[in-house]
Amino acid sequence: METEAQKNQHFEGQEQNQGKKVTFSICLLLALAGLIPIVRACSFLYTSGIDIPSNDDVIFFRLIERMSVSDYNWLNYFRDTLINGHSFALGLALFWLNCILTAASQTAMLSLALILLLLRVLLMNDYMFGKYSANTRLAMFLPLSLILFAPSQTTVLAHPTFAATWQLSLLMSLLSIWALARFPSRVSVNIASTLAAVIGCWTTALSLTALPLLFVQVYLNGKRSVRDYTWAIAASVLSLAPYLASFTVRQEHTRSIADQILGFDFGIFLNILGRPFASGTGTNFGHLTQSFNAGLFGLVCMCLLLFVAFKLTQKERMRNTLMPSLLCIIMGLETIGLIATARPFIAPTNSSVSSLFWCGLLGLALYCFSFTTQHHRAVRTGSIIVFISVILLSVCFSKTFEDKQYYLANRAPFAASLVRNFAHAPTYATRMIFKLVNLEPYTLAMPLEKNAWSIFAPHREYLLQGDFALNSVEVQRVNGARVFWVKGTDPNREKSWKNYNHLNLALQGDCTVFWHVKIPPNCISAKLHCKILGTDATSIRDTALRKPVLIKHEGSSDRDFADLSKSGEIDLKNYCGQAITICFHSNSKQTAIFKYPRIEVVAPPDPLQTGVNYAPENVLDTADLHFNPAYKLETTDPQKLSIHPRQSITHQNFESLDFLTTGRPALINCTVRYKSGNASAFEIPIFGPATPAVYTQPGRIFDDYPDEIEEISLVNNSPGALSDYITAAYLRCHR
Repeated sequence: METEAQKNQHFEGQEQNQGKKVTFSICLLLALAGLIPIVRACSFLYTSGIDIPSNDDVIFFRLIERMSVSDYNWLNYFRDTLINGHSFALGLALFWLNCILTAASQTAMLSLALILLLLRVLLMNDYMFGKYSANTRLAMFLPLSLILFAPSQTTVLAHPTFAATWQLSLLMSLLSIWALARFPSRVSVNIASTLAAVIGCWTTALSLTALPLLFVQVYLNGKRSVRDYTWAIAASVLSLAPYLASFTVRQEHTRSIADQILGFDFGIFLNILGRPFASGTGTNFGHLTQSFNAGLFGLVCMCLLLFVAFKLTQKERMRNTLMPSLLCIIMGLETIGLIATARPFIAPTNSSVSSLFWCGLLGLALYCFSFTTQHHRAVRTGSIIVFISVILLSVCFSKTFEDKQYYLANRAPFAASLVRNFAHAPTYATRMIFKLVNLEPYTLAMPLEKNAWSIFAPHREYLLQGDFALNSVEVQRVNGARVFWVKGTDPNREKSWKNYNHLNLALQGDCTVFWHVKIPPNCISAKLHCKILGTDATSIRDTALRKPVLIKHEGSSDRDFADLSKSGEIDLKNYCGQAITICFHSNSKQTAIFKYPRIEVVAPPDPLQTGVNYAPENVLDTADLHFNPAYKLETTDPQKLSIHPRQSITHQNFESLDFLTTGRPALINCTVRYKSGNASAFEIPIFGPATPAVYTQPGRIFDDYPDEIEEISLVNNSPGALSDYITAAYLRCHR
């Protein structure tokens, strides 16, 4: 029979097993919760924007075209790929491979970037918390996921080409140190670590900051002889060689690396450090009080926790458990310091670098929390405060992607239409999408068309939302009817057609939208996707909307597709080679919502447009601009012209803003102020003919807000006075 002591031991064992199961279950739930930020980021990135390269990819395309020439000197490869201090030698090879295999699909590059980011989360988890229990590693997946998949980190993935190379560089830098830390005595691991370091440095210049840490890690492994440092020395020599060879070399119109050393700026340093915890990082590249304060908070917490760690712990335990977190902190600070020395501004991508520091700070806080020595209660309390503060900061500034996205405007549906119609692309649209000065649509369109990539590939889409401000779309309204765009089926969620979201067309009242499209000849398939949405779609179709969508084409009468709301798909293959007009019509007081109208086409590539003379469709011959009593012109100073409407004007009854130019190239800032207090701004480049001309800005481009317009102002952003470039302005309104 069991003794009383045996029974008690048995019960204690059961309680311990039960406690372990509860602890494991809690940690597993925390780990699964870490999937939420990942799913949220994937959902945003895959449903926003369209599959077209960013304007920044023009640099890649130019290099690829140069290297495609048979007499290209491959000895210049590293020099050619060392641009503005970022060595993307391997990044360019990756981009080239993507062009060959997927016709420059940005979705493929986005998927690769997300996979690399996920691998970095897993690798960082194992690197910093590998010496802790399995339950701790599971639980720490959640905070790492919250930081690394936050909007401040993942919005940069909206530029997939850059994102894939950036994530590859960060992953390889971490992998090189992790391999040495986890497997210190294997020759094969040393080789792998060396290759990882070289790949990272040849992908992005900022990965050079990982090289000193290789020597630190070898030292921590207990190695002392020169032979033990062989692989770290080899990695450093191979990584630095291209940079040293091109240190003072200027390439085309870019500066050499030496020219970019501006001097360390501590203000920029703190702003970059705290950049993940600030709003407006997608548009503000300067000082932000939120990021400055967050960076200062992080430095103070780091100093306090390091003091405690070095004061109250054994060196051996610190070497085994703390050093990975400390090396992440150091690598983050080194990289931020390098940026603060070479850049006078703070790009949205810098948040990815800052994440190294904040993840390392979490590891430092966890290390101090695990103390069992004297003062451990006070130390634990402080560690918990730091840990929770970082998590709360991450959650509070991760509510939305809107204020942190920068590149998605380059991949809005309108970008595809603008690039596809580059020969006649309107001038007002270029600065909406292409942020680089003097970069026009044809610079991106020509290499895409030449190689049948992206929107010129055999499988392509034509988007009504993208064409909406082009002359290929006409709008007719009667008695105050409205034509607008919404997200979902709620008419109150009105958005601008310029938005990067896939929006639905909304018609309210008696109105029609005419969409002129040329169906390519010899197409394999051509289908119009458009479905009437909303709970009352059936009643609308059966009563007021007798002909919701109809097709006008050569030599035939209108065709009615009465079953549109059921199928959501119309076969257009019979119209191959024809110019057709698709009409979306409503004569109901109810709102008819058409789901993201688009035409999917599979056809051989179109023939190249040769001898194209750029002729913007919004630049007209000189015409008189007659006085209109509907508005008042006011010149407040030589640089500004204000237009004050005398009647109620919104983008619904605003036909166009026209102004007469002198023929001199210029950049004009156009600001629209609404009576609600909102305002929107546009940059309008004037680069048409060298003779006086009329520039027309359709009223539809001023639909950022549905409110009544109070004032439209034109401000000169070029040398001289506004009258040197614009001599008159005119508002046209629908009667």
